[in-house]
Amino acid sequence: MPEESSITCPKAPNEEIMRMLIRANQFLNHAKEHALSNTEFDVMIAIHNLDNALEYILRILIKHFDIESVEGRNVESSEIDQLIGIISKFFAKNTLPALPYASDIKLIRKQRNLVQHAITNPASEMKIYIANGEKFFSRTLERYFGIQLSDLHFSTLIEDSFVKDLITSAEQKIANKKYIEAIVDVRDAFDYATFQNPLYRFGELSSGPAIVEARNSGAEIPPFLEYIHDTLWMTALSVDMGKYNRYLEYTKYIPHEYCKDHAIQYVLQRKWEKRDADFCYLFVCDTLLQWQSMDTSDIDPRDDNEIFFPNSEFIDLIEGVDIRETFESKGCTYGLNGHKGKLFFVNSEEKLLQIKGGAERGYLKQSFRRTENGVLHSSHSSIIHSLGMDWKLAMNNPETWQVFLLFDAVPFTEKDELSEQTNIDDMTEDDEYSDIILPFVPLISIEAAQTLEERLKTEGIDPYQYYSSKLIEKLSK
Repeated sequence: MPEESSITCPKAPNEEIMRMLIRANQFLNHAKEHALSNTEFDVMIAIHNLDNALEYILRILIKHFDIESVEGRNVESSEIDQLIGIISKFFAKNTLPALPYASDIKLIRKQRNLVQHAITNPASEMKIYIANGEKFFSRTLERYFGIQLSDLHFSTLIEDSFVKDLITSAEQKIANKKYIEAIVDVRDAFDYATFQNPLYRFGELSSGPAIVEARNSGAEIPPFLEYIHDTLWMTALSVDMGKYNRYLEYTKYIPHEYCKDHAIQYVLQRKWEKRDADFCYLFVCDTLLQWQSMDTSDIDPRDDNEIFFPNSEFIDLIEGVDIRETFESKGCTYGLNGHKGKLFFVNSEEKLLQIKGGAERGYLKQSFRRTENGVLHSSHSSIIHSLGMDWKLAMNNPETWQVFLLFDAVPFTEKDELSEQTNIDDMTEDDEYSDIILPFVPLISIEAAQTLEERLKTEGIDPYQYYSSKLIEKLSK
């Protein structure tokens, strides 16, 4: 009596095997598509694709059950008979279920060889060969992997729920021949996954000032800088740049109704085809799964707000737009060569235009409030001087615009609701430090305000206890 095998069967596929099975299914579907066309050329492509799919499935079985390692041999042959023999012998030795439809697989290889040497054209039998190939694949999935054909989608491997839903939607749309809609879904999945990478913010913080400086110089180089930044960023994430550039070519032709920004419209001079959607789908899924296997978690995942301001709620407005309501954790404010830089995000073009309006005037109104357990702990407003602004659409779904603002705080425009402050425009000669302040009143420019601020600091006087209502009014217009 043969010994009981220690090999589990069916054996659930790991991620690598699952990806290979998905590709095998795509080979098989490609063969079916060409078989339906029924032209002599399409039949030739169909029989070759079908044969390739079946050989690939056999090689997946060898890898799935680690036959090379167990048997201590390398399987280098591409002969179907030999592959079937190796697998069948291994299955029999380990009391695993026999390989189904082996004779049908051998016949398909025989027909492929005849077609390859221009001896025959199996148009009349092609439907039978396709049916037999599908039966073999379906039975193999159930018998050795414990899954159904309907399980073979990349979406089953995606962990992020939002991205998973988009990839699932794309798969359904490809099946329903809605190819442009499918490309839109995978674009949105790719952009969202890119945005959510913890390294995203650091790349944007370094590129923002450079692009703003280029814009301010009037040089036609911001697009080139953005291209360099995008290329470096994708390379750092181990993206296949050849495929990525081709993917970008496809996305340029996405119609305006699927785009939140209205850049130059490229019109595809033909109908969208399955091969277009398949390329974008495969590139995006491959990339997403690669990223998913990488450890991109924050080295320091702490939330400073949770540590220093527990139970607090914040409102941070620029030109009336709350810049904390959209991906607050991705934003940042930092010092930059004597100025300040602020990276933040807004969720509509209307809000972006509000902020752009202030930046174009040169001055923006800013206000901040913090409450803790419903109690107001901080509330102040001020004017900031815009030194330049860069913006771009970070992703279409959810609509997210990225903004980088380079600015200086304008002295004597900050009003603190919870502190006692003096309006320098109401000061008289009897007030403390009037001899220093009054010669500058009224403040007619930022330069004058900066000079007064430096003078007060030199004298050891806190300039933040003063504000100028007239300067605030002038810069708010």
